[in-house]
Parts: sequence; C-alpha cells; structure tokens
Amino acid sequence: MDTIAAPDHKHEVNPGHRFEALLLASASIVWWTDVGREIVERQPHWEAYTGQAWEDYRGARWISAVHPDDREAVKADWTAALSSGATCFAQGRIWSAKHRAWRAFQTRGIAVRDHQARILEWLFALTDVQDTIHLQYLLDQRDADLARSLKALRDSESGLAASKELARREASALRRLAEASDHLWQVRDLDTGLHEILLESIHLVGADKGSVQKLDAHGILRIRAHHGFDQEFLDFFREVRGDNNGSSGKALRTGKPVFIPDIDLDPGYRPYAGAARLAGYRAVLCYPIASPGGNPLGVMSTHFAEPKIIPAEALKVFDLYAKLAACFMERLAHEEQVQFLSSEVNHRAKNLLTVVSAIAYATVPAPARNVFNERLRAIASVHDLVVHREWKQVELGALAERQLASFMQRGRIRLEGPEVMLNAADAQSLGMALHELLTNSVKYGALSNGAGEISLGWSVSPHDDGHQRVSVRWVESGGPPVHQPIAKGFGTRILERFAEHSPEGQANLEFAPGGLRWQASWRNPPLHAKSGI
Repeated sequence: MDTIAAPDHKHEVNPGHRFEALLLASASIVWWTDVGREIVERQPHWEAYTGQAWEDYRGARWISAVHPDDREAVKADWTAALSSGATCFAQGRIWSAKHRAWRAFQTRGIAVRDHQARILEWLFALTDVQDTIHLQYLLDQRDADLARSLKALRDSESGLAASKELARREASALRRLAEASDHLWQVRDLDTGLHEILLESIHLVGADKGSVQKLDAHGILRIRAHHGFDQEFLDFFREVRGDNNGSSGKALRTGKPVFIPDIDLDPGYRPYAGAARLAGYRAVLCYPIASPGGNPLGVMSTHFAEPKIIPAEALKVFDLYAKLAACFMERLAHEEQVQFLSSEVNHRAKNLLTVVSAIAYATVPAPARNVFNERLRAIASVHDLVVHREWKQVELGALAERQLASFMQRGRIRLEGPEVMLNAADAQSLGMALHELLTNSVKYGALSNGAGEISLGWSVSPHDDGHQRVSVRWVESGGPPVHQPIAKGFGTRILERFAEHSPEGQANLEFAPGGLRWQASWRNPPLHAKSGI
C-alpha cells in the first residue's frame, strides 16, 4: 500500500512530505483533500486546469468538473479507496479550460498518514492522457468501468493473442485471394482456372479433397476441376443431375451453402454415406457458384477426412472464392462469345473481300486488277492479325514480319525496334503503308535487283500528355538510282497521308538518289504489351 508518513505533532502535515508524495505520484497536476475527500483549501493546479473558481469546487463540488457520464465511476473508485485506505486509481473525462473540451485523464490518490497509520489527508495527481488514448474508445466505453476493463484486457492476454492470430489468418486469406484474382486475369483455360481456385479454397478451410462442378445447358453438373479423389470416385460422379438430392444438388437449387460437419450424424446423408466412406471423407461443404444476377453456374465442394467445424470468418472468405469462380466462368464465356462473333465478322469480311475481288476481276483490266488484288490481300492479312488479337492491340514487330515475311527470309530486310503495341486502327494503316513500300521496292527500288537492302526501324518516346510517340523509318539502299516520279500514284498518296488520322501525326516521303526513305510519327495510346486482360 502506497502511503506517506507524516509527523505526529498536532496532526500537522509537513510540506516536505507533500513534496515527497508529489514525487511518488509522478504527475504535474496535484491537489489534496481532507480525510472525507472534500477540498478544504484552494488548489492552484486544479483552478488552472479546470478553470473553476474556489466556490465551484470547494468541498465535494470538485466532481462537477468531471464528465457527467464518468462521475459515478469516479465516485465508486474513490469510495472504495476511502473505505480500504488503499491507493485510489480512477480515470474518465475532465473539463479542460485551456482546450475548452472534455479531456481523458488518469488520476492516482495516495493517503498521507501519521506515524500511527492514521489518514490525515489525501493527495491526488492527475495526468492528461488525451493524446495517448483515443477519445472515441472512451465514448464507446462510457457505460463501462474503464479501469476494470483495462485490467480485464491485461488479464486476458491469451484472448488477445487469439484475436491477433485470427486477424493474421484473415489477412493472409484475403492476400491469397487477391493474388489469385490478379493471376486469373491471365488464365484463358476454364479447367486450369477452376483448379487454381479450388486449391486455394481447400487451403482456406483446411480440407483434404475437393471438386468444382459446372452446370451445362442440359442441367447436368460436370466435374471440371478436382483434387484428392481417386479415379473410381471421379468416374462415378463425373456427371450428375443438377436436381439431385445430394448436398451439391441442394446447394445448387437453394443458392445457399450446404455444410455437413459429420455425415455419420446427418440423416439426410445416409444414402451417400457408403460412397463417402469409400472416398475417405467425413464432412463436406458444398458452395453454390452463381452469377451476379443469381443464375446458377455450378458448385464448389470441399471434403474433410474427419468431422469438421469451419470458422465463420473462413466461410466469408470462401464465399468470395465462389464469387471469384463465378466471375471467372462468366468472363471466359463472354470471351468465347466475343471470339465467336469476331470470327464470324472476320469470315464475313473475307467473303466481302472475295466478292470485291470478283467484281474487280470482271470489270478492271488485268494489270490494274492484279495490283488491286494484292492490296486486298494486304488488307486481309492485317485484318486476320487484328482479329486474332481480339481488336485490342497488335505488336508492331509482328505486324512488320507478317507484311514483309517473304523478303525477310532472304535476309534483304532488317527490322530493329522495341516492343510497341498499336491499336487496331494504327495497325491497319501501318500494314497498308508497309505493303505499298514493299510493292514499290520490288518494282523500282532496293528489292528490284539482287543486292539492295531495306532497314525498317522504330522507336518510342514519351509524350507530354502521357501517351507515347511512335516513330517509324524505312530506308532503302543498294538499289538502282531513285528519281522523283512525274505523277503521284495511289501508294504515294497513302504514304504521304499516313499520319493524317492521328493528332500531331507526321509523314515524309523522300525520293533520295541512294534509295527511297519514308518517315512517320504519331501519338500512340499507352497500351500495355501482353497484358492478358
């Protein structure tokens, strides 16, 4: 028990002992009361902190500076200490004149005794702890005894450790979920993606086996991913009706998870208990996979070798994995539909080009018809590449190799440049320009003899608005002397007007004596190479 001994003459208190008590309390705001906890003389520290006048806190009126919601608790702590003579500890909120607000405090009261252990007065020290204790916590706990709550928290370290471990597991599960979600954007195979989701789900709930069944157009659940089962089990349950009475059928019909902690204790599972024993599981969780609109897509199931209780927090994350599986399945279905439509559009576009070629064959003289057909084939070639990339982006190097393939194999054309992704419109324009340059070179330029060469290079530089600026340079050498043409043909007009469709686009065609040169630059959107999204 913390006490201060006082001299025993006339029950007077030595100021030196008060100073010792102040040092023991280790605080900056102090006041004292008589044995009956009433303030009987002015307290400068109290007045400076609370702003109360002497008549406001005299006697027992000091309690008026304490927050109304905390007064009873402070009184109770004080009364308990008064009765036992032990050190008094209390905390709550007190009015601060300086801050003009209620401030959180902790106070400690020490009995000052004479040599016969009789209490002469009480010395109190108050510490403002507002800066270290969150005010909202105090407000939320205003109806509780804060002192006893803090003590209870200290006494329940094991519970706190369990909570920390739970938070750690939840954070780890959510991190793995985020990583799986990011990775799935790069997956294009349904079974592969569902298998990855299944493995993460098994790890989450600590299961031993699992499967993912996809509902087809005929109402049949077919296993598309599995882990831990032998072939006999998979063959038996490879295809089951979606309206079956088993746990998977119930989950699919109700749209709610079905969890059986112990199949031996579940009467409804008796028809399947034998198969479960052979498969080696005692507990099962079947979770429906449904689209955001509620349409059933399948069921994800996990199986446990022993009876199991799954924590609620794990089920919440499992629900997110089921939603992730639904999004993945719908995305692949959408991409498949888009691919089908793109293929159909490509097929019809080729048919249209064939019709145009046939019309040209019937109406255009032979020399011009051959040139026209070559241009149609160049357009079709670029169109195939754009469709293959789902109209998203085309790599510049791949486009150049496709258009110039025949002469690159002979070592007559050199390509040099970084990986640059072009949008569909720029890819089609550049593909047509390369065709015209190649055709001209074969007829009149570097490729018209056996010694000429072509260098095709490109570069990328940052643009002020965050876009890229792409520059392409075609240089011929070793061919016959070049002369300025008397008239401009279709190909020349294409090359000179190449960049007109792009803001700040530029194109320059130069008939240099040593070889044709063509330069073009344009602003390119910041596409990402090989994003997989």
